Amino acid sequence: MKIDTGSWHYRFHIWAWGYVPRSLCPYVDRLVLGLLLSPLIAVYHALSWDAQRVFVIASISVGAGLVNYLFLQKWYIAVLAAAIVPLWFLFFWLVDRYTSDSHEEPRPRRPKEPGLLKSWIHAKHRKICPLLEFETA
Repeated sequence: MKIDTGSWHYRFHIWAWGYVPRSLCPYVDRLVLGLLLSPLIAVYHALSWDAQRVFVIASISVGAGLVNYLFLQKWYIAVLAAAIVPLWFLFFWLVDRYTSDSHEEPRPRRPKEPGLLKSWIHAKHRKICPLLEFETA
């Protein structure tokens, strides 16, 4: 099966795990696991990329939540303040992504192959996981 190196799932593998499995079954298994664990992976990456900014934001939002909870006894304000942290991660990720100088041109369409999920279901049913070929479009 051919996988495009520009596809979202290939780039997600690189972001989440740092490598891409060479067989279809571990590729899809790690994709599903990574999607489930993506909030934790995002926190891990944020801490390793720019720890000072993240710690300041986290301490401000969690600290504000604790102050509100301790003094005002409003649990929903504490939860709201703690929810600000992922929104900050999203904001900085979007700023970094869309302020870069590289603008790619749209890629031409190629003939449609069976999808990743359909191929994975057939491979699990046959108990044979095909090797993946990676191509740059």
